[in-house]
Amino acid sequence: MTPLHFAALGGHSKIVKILLNRVVEAQVLNAQDRLGRTALHVAVKGINTDRTSNRAKIIEKLINIEASVSIKDKDDKKA
Repeated sequence: MTPLHFAALGGHSKIVKILLNRVVEAQVLNAQDRLGRTALHVAVKGINTDRTSNRAKIIEKLINIEASVSIKDKDDKKA
């Protein structure tokens, strides 16, 4: 997973914003982990933390900068 994956998964919206301000290349934005998940996939899934309310902000940011919503993971699921 990339730093963007970890930040999105953990609900760290400020870190996601910093990372997105630095790199907006489609290759990085839509990078897939070993399970085929993008940062958008893991943001949607999230983890149980006190930052779960930040997930909506993260998802919105990712979609606004054109993260792909059509990429499928290894389970054939879209974000």
